[in-house]
Amino acid sequence: MFSEEEIIARKVADRCCRRELKELPRITEIVKECCEDLKLQTPEVIYCETLTRTLSAFYLRRKPYLIYDSCLLEALYIYDSIILSGKDKHDIEKLFYKLIGEELIRNNDLPRCLYFSGRYRRLEYLFENVADKLQQEIRQMISCQSYFLIGHELGHLSVAAGNSQGIPADYRRFIDSCMSVLTDRVIGEQDIETFIKMRYEYFMDACPSNMEEYWEGIKNSRKYEHLIEECYCDLQGLKLLLEHYEAPDQSVRAISAAMNYLILQEAIRSDIKENKLFFRDEAHEASRSMYFSVLRMEILLLTLQINNLPNIEEGFREIQNRSFLTKYWSAIIKKIPSDQSFSVISESDLPDIERTRLVDILINIFYYAHIE
Repeated sequence: MFSEEEIIARKVADRCCRRELKELPRITEIVKECCEDLKLQTPEVIYCETLTRTLSAFYLRRKPYLIYDSCLLEALYIYDSIILSGKDKHDIEKLFYKLIGEELIRNNDLPRCLYFSGRYRRLEYLFENVADKLQQEIRQMISCQSYFLIGHELGHLSVAAGNSQGIPADYRRFIDSCMSVLTDRVIGEQDIETFIKMRYEYFMDACPSNMEEYWEGIKNSRKYEHLIEECYCDLQGLKLLLEHYEAPDQSVRAISAAMNYLILQEAIRSDIKENKLFFRDEAHEASRSMYFSVLRMEILLLTLQINNLPNIEEGFREIQNRSFLTKYWSAIIKKIPSDQSFSVISESDLPDIERTRLVDILINIFYYAHIE
């Protein structure tokens, strides 16, 4: 049987680890504050930087752990800076190349990654020249997002520990109601048959013949149970953030930016996984995982609307306004060489150096900054 240390090491290594980090005092404080509110045992925090760019919490032999991946906050820092400094198209393009290139490293596609590393190095971030006042606003956004993301992951620990008997039945009924509201909004724009064909695939394998079968299939799906838990943990992260920051407008704005970034990240990962990125077709349908991410954000928006939190109009606008990302993503895809163009490049065309050394070089090329 493996020791706890070996299991943790494998969890981090499997995420394509960049390097391990020393303890970050402020993050440790946030974790402790949130655990006190949730009445949870404080987990051991594993600090790392990986290309996976996600936080995760889990129990291992009844002991709680939280993997805190600073690369997610690095990417959010860049994204927040671009948004707050005016959405410069060159900055967005450079961020896209970073996310694409790092995902290709994770997928062991080094020939294509070399192309994107070259495109990435030709551009400079213009947001670095912003005023000190804006830098303070950006760092406040990052701080809010850390609270939300950590609170979300600790919510998973709370559910796993069975605190308050897990997810309340009332909250499950609330998600059912949200799904109905969102369904009614979409069906108003298209017929029921088209809606079912477009939406059923995330939750079930066979296409239902009517709405009754559709709802029955969803509510008996394990993926729907997963959606409920993710949304419940979003709610826990939101509550913890609002409780500690007491600034609903800033908090919701930060959450909306984080959610929009995560949807962007998921879109890129889904396209690369399904090899759609090189089809030069920006109109292809969203993947199952992409739909799941958008659905989470829509349910969070409904949660905010129902609770009627004050001063969150700016947050609503940012949650709803994702068209600029779609526009830029479409433009980037049109610039990417076709799959046939890449097919002439093979592993033999890689630089004559050890493969692990090449991976290290590529990782360092896309590295930007460590954000505490």
